[in-house]
Amino acid sequence: MSVHAYLADLLAETRIFIRRFVVVGGAELDAIALWNAHTYVYDCAQASPYLHPHSPEPGSGKTTLLDVLELTACGAIQADNLTEASLFRMIAKLRPTLLFDEIDAVFGRKHSDSAEGIRQVLNSGYRKHKKVWRCVPPSHSVEPFEVYCPKATAGLHELPGTLAQRSIPIAMQPPLPADLYEEFDREEASEEAETLRRNLESWAEESFNLLQDPALKPPRLDELDARGNEIWRILFRIADQAGGEWPERARAAALELSGRDRRQQDASNRVQLLAHIRDLFSDERMGCSAVIESLNADEQLPYGGWSDGKGISTRELGRKLSAFGIRARKIRLGDRTVNGYHRDQFEDAWSRYLPDSVLETGTTGTTGSQSQKTAISKPEHAADVPVSEEGANPHEQSDVPVVPVSVPELGPEAPEWERDWWRRRLGEESAA
Repeated sequence: MSVHAYLADLLAETRIFIRRFVVVGGAELDAIALWNAHTYVYDCAQASPYLHPHSPEPGSGKTTLLDVLELTACGAIQADNLTEASLFRMIAKLRPTLLFDEIDAVFGRKHSDSAEGIRQVLNSGYRKHKKVWRCVPPSHSVEPFEVYCPKATAGLHELPGTLAQRSIPIAMQPPLPADLYEEFDREEASEEAETLRRNLESWAEESFNLLQDPALKPPRLDELDARGNEIWRILFRIADQAGGEWPERARAAALELSGRDRRQQDASNRVQLLAHIRDLFSDERMGCSAVIESLNADEQLPYGGWSDGKGISTRELGRKLSAFGIRARKIRLGDRTVNGYHRDQFEDAWSRYLPDSVLETGTTGTTGSQSQKTAISKPEHAADVPVSEEGANPHEQSDVPVVPVSVPELGPEAPEWERDWWRRRLGEESAA
């Protein structure tokens, strides 16, 4: 098998393995698979992009994704509890892939010397040969520390501007009842990931020089800025080496994820805003001015006091809703055409962030296997049929109908090999 076909298969296997445990979009999944491969060859690049799984609210699978990457990435280490001193030395000695969960806490400790040291590692460590200087006991001589290595940072809030420019944003959302995924079992998943890691190591040994060939440097994408082209370059090189559909998929992912502003702003406030809009949306469409007036006029809501009593503005409303993919458009109201919203623009966000069904069956957590609900591990139930919670009376669920599990809706961008994999796996689950 040629190195190109070998790499393409490895990327496909990585994509499938990750999708088993987390619900994430196609572009994000492509970026994660390429980023995971780059952790084995990052030293042949001049810059290593950071991966930033984020969501407006907890319970979207960010921690589970880091748990999966801990098994698939090269030398991955969960860095949550590392001190500044151990972090410098670990990077210099082990050259690991660092996984930071709840990165918001690091940037919230404004007066912590340790947090400041970690921030310096993150700000400087995306580019090769960048070093930080520290006093080393017992002589207290000043020595340089190499801080260049792959890093993933998961969190809820906006990253600082400099760090956001070095990161590939991975938007994650609470799963819908119809989404299929497996409960993350670390022991079982570790056994399956071991072969994938070994194969990626073999590929890296064969491809290191090829990935540095100046003649194969990918052309710039005009839709990305200079920093965007810099951090995506190694991923483009990997995709180009894989060939087939990967070069196109990589560039499409880059444009979708890094070609526009994907910053997160005040997540909890945005979800509250979604709920308030759902309460006031009495027709199939509403103009922006009507939404603003209703929000500001309700004394039970906080918006009337915004901006020194001027209330929430149309611009602020649009900025907060854009995080959910909701944008104002021209609508007809009687004989007038105004900027506004259709109800169906909100349905997906309402289902994900304000789902009554989720509240009835239990919300998802943010750690380990509880960060997403199990949907494939019990194939005798459809994904939208409630399964009794642990400790509940089993007879209370005796009348739940048995519904066959079907191939999940993967979207038009999903390749046929991924659909075939799901068909085979669900067939095996049902047979068992």
